[in-house]
Formats: sequence, structure tokens, C-alpha cells
Amino acid sequence: GSKFNIRGSGLVGSLGTDGQHMLSSGAGVSNVFETVAAAAGGAWTKISNQDANGESEIEFNTLSADYRDFRVVASGWANETSQNIFLRISDASGYETANYRYSMLGSHESTLIDGGSASAAAISLNYNTPGADETISGVFDLFDVHDTSHRATVSFKVWSFRSDGPTQHIIGMGSHTNTAATTGIRLYPEADTVDSGSFTLYGRKIT
Repeated sequence: GSKFNIRGSGLVGSLGTDGQHMLSSGAGVSNVFETVAAAAGGAWTKISNQDANGESEIEFNTLSADYRDFRVVASGWANETSQNIFLRISDASGYETANYRYSMLGSHESTLIDGGSASAAAISLNYNTPGADETISGVFDLFDVHDTSHRATVSFKVWSFRSDGPTQHIIGMGSHTNTAATTGIRLYPEADTVDSGSFTLYGRKIT
């Protein structure tokens, strides 16, 4: 039947429909079923993960319209040899290879870092070149990627560590002159390959 009774707990009621939650009306009173609104947007949701093993670049090329902003978290990133590291974004025509602007601040050991470019082939993610023995971690955020009225913008935080301690901490932002919707993000060393590391894509809904 469609009725149920739970004696001894004061809960009495009937079955609801798919997606509803049972709400107590108090001891001895029939319970009611109501549809509860989903939690508000704004939290980061895991979408996919890649573990590096000799790739020349790490790419996420599906930025779903279900999300407005995207984040890539990298941990344990190590290149085969000592290499500078970069970020590029793509639109419907492919990955952009010119017209990036970026700025960065940070520290290298006890030395302050201040760098950037008004016209670059990619967004640089380091100041001093990470060595082959260094582990890189980072957070890379893409904002409002489906917007076609403003420049694509990226913020980043990057740490690189040697076995004997931290060597470099960078925070920065970058943009591209193109106002087309962003369709992908690429992280890569200047040459050679990414030997190891975990790279996870997250999305953030705004509802």
C-alpha cells in the first residue's frame, strides 16, 4: 500500500513523490512531503581529473555551459627537465598563441619578484625557471568563460619546491585581447614533457 506508520517515534505519514523530502509536523501529527529547493550556487564542483605521465601539455577542452567560472588545481607537477611553464586559453578557433597580457608578484627565496608582459605568446607562470627536481603546485581560475563582451581573464597562484625547501611563490593575473567565449585551458612546459602530477578541473555555477 501507499501508507506507512512508524510507531514509538511519533512519526506518522504517507509516501511522497520523487524528489521530495519528508518534513516532520511534530509528535502525533501526520508528516508532509515537500520539494526542497537545491542549495544556492557558488560552490566548486569537481568535473574531471588528469594524471600526467609524459604529456607535452595538460588540457581541459570542455568548459560546460552549466558553469560560469572554472578552476584547475595542480599538485605534484614535475617536468622531465628544467623548464619554464605557461598557460594558454582557447576559443572556437583553437588555442591563442599571441596577444596575452599578464603581471605577477612573488618571491624567490628572499628575493622579491615583479614581472609581466603587455604582449606575449602565453601567460608565464614562473619567474625563475623551475628545475627538474622541483615540484610545482598551483591554482588557475578562469572567469565568466562564456562571456563574449569582455576579455578572457585568468588568475593564478603557483608554488615550486626543491627538496631542500620552497624556492618560488607567484601570484598573478592575465588576460587575452580576444572577447570570444573561452573553450579550453592548457598548462605546459616550454619544451619536453610533464613527467608527473595531478590536475583537476572544477566548475562554479552561479544560480
